Amino acid sequence: INRALDSGDKSTVWKQLSSSVIGLTNVEDENSQRYIDELFKLKAQMQSEGTEFLTWNDIQSCIDHVNIVVHEEHERILAIGLINEALDEGDARKTLQALQTPAAKLEGVTPKVAQHYQDVLLRAKREKAQETRDETAVLWLDEIQGGVHQCNKDTEEAQRFSLGILAINEAVDQGDVARTLSFLRSADVGLYGVTPECAKTYLQELTATKNAKLASGNSNSHWVKHWVKGGYHFYHNLQSQDGDWEEPQGFEQNSVQLSREEIQSAISAVTAAYNREQLWLANENLITKIQARCRG
Repeated sequence: INRALDSGDKSTVWKQLSSSVIGLTNVEDENSQRYIDELFKLKAQMQSEGTEFLTWNDIQSCIDHVNIVVHEEHERILAIGLINEALDEGDARKTLQALQTPAAKLEGVTPKVAQHYQDVLLRAKREKAQETRDETAVLWLDEIQGGVHQCNKDTEEAQRFSLGILAINEAVDQGDVARTLSFLRSADVGLYGVTPECAKTYLQELTATKNAKLASGNSNSHWVKHWVKGGYHFYHNLQSQDGDWEEPQGFEQNSVQLSREEIQSAISAVTAAYNREQLWLANENLITKIQARCRG
């Protein structure tokens, strides 16, 4: 075997490996090329370290290693099949179980994100089928792992977003101008057009909006549903301040809480009015002269 490796004679290497005379165990025909490739690598590595001769134990260890790698690859392919089948079935719990299969070796799989894994990965699978024009297209492990990481990131962002919206509502309830402005400017809630000079007016407008909701809304529920990035719904519990992608049993929306859309609408209206006023003040002299000339 060593002479064949030195001369690069692959057929002789395989002939010797599969010979019963040498007494190597667990030599599988279908793995022949893998054995040969790994032995050439091992031979080159050992020669670079000053060892010219592969022992029987070296060769047997190489065979055993290849068998383990091939077995793991086979198990991983089966795991990929299970995950894709579960996605097609649309059962988030089955998808979670498939993602947790040890053979898949996926990192960061979290049970509470199960529904989001189902939704995001199924969408990715359908998009791949459209892009490749292949209805049988499946997600591979790197795509699945990327989806898991993205879902976990989405969950963290959705949780921060929900807490940010809750903080705005609480600050409005307390009539606290400074805290309301601070929370409106938080990057977690993604509001735009917030102008510090309008802080007091923002609070007044938001308070009026909330009072109108209080007059006819349901404030008994502890749940609010937020529309978040990607077009998904995230359910946030006002009492525990925790969230979930799966709709809670018997879900009822707390309709007195200000939503991001309502908050943004109030900000936009107040800021637009403020900007018009500032534009008028900046050009007041010019406007007065124009009016005088028109009259004259």
